[in-house]
Amino acid sequence: MKPNTHVEEERLLTFARPYLSEAFPNPERAGCPDESALRSMAVLPRQADPALSEHLSFCSPCFNRYMDLLAELRQEQQAQKQPLWREVLGWPKASPMWIGSAVMVIGLVSMVAYFVALQREGQIIPAPSGPVTAPGPIAFTPFTLDLRELSPTRGSKSRKGDPQRRIQVSGSLLDLTLILPLGSEPEPYRLTLRSSDQVFWSQSAQAHLHDGQVLIRTQVDFRQVPPGSYNLEVESSSGIRLTQPVFIGTGSPATKEQRQ
Repeated sequence: MKPNTHVEEERLLTFARPYLSEAFPNPERAGCPDESALRSMAVLPRQADPALSEHLSFCSPCFNRYMDLLAELRQEQQAQKQPLWREVLGWPKASPMWIGSAVMVIGLVSMVAYFVALQREGQIIPAPSGPVTAPGPIAFTPFTLDLRELSPTRGSKSRKGDPQRRIQVSGSLLDLTLILPLGSEPEPYRLTLRSSDQVFWSQSAQAHLHDGQVLIRTQVDFRQVPPGSYNLEVESSSGIRLTQPVFIGTGSPATKEQRQ
């Protein structure tokens, strides 16, 4: 036996003890052996009843007491104060208790690992067969809608005169820029996509002054809007409303200049 076998067995006992000492509480001490049986097993583990070893693997109080008895026996051996080299050379013969105990602990750990694996067998998630790729960033298509030719109205009044040309807008993710008429205020606006009295989309956005123009820049998602004709209403917080007829479709968005 190698000189470091004692150290390895101590590491094995240290590894098993935290789990077995708490995993199987038995407050009623059902089926527990008496103190003499545990002490006999600590002194002569090879002659112990196999049923007792099995009981220790599922009873934390008995396992803790058994480990305490092993520690007491070890202290008694160390009290002999033999030279270190003689203790190491004579350890396999003088300490059969530790050899048998290590064998028993190995069996206990194997049994516990086996039952734990059975309990978790239905919860194992298979590893993916191929490389996992992270989803790419969502792409928004830039689109500008020029509303400078619209005549503002207040409240629910409809604009009179020639009807506005309907602009085609893609039913997709859009990085939308609205150019408001001259004199518009850089204030919050409510954007609404309406067909008759039914609202299909609505969003709030803030207008900003940029290079002498009042712009609304926002990101919109028209993927859930059914294809068809709608009115895009842009209403300020002060009640000024702009109405632009649009057609929501699946094709590429066309600018107002392209439609003309």
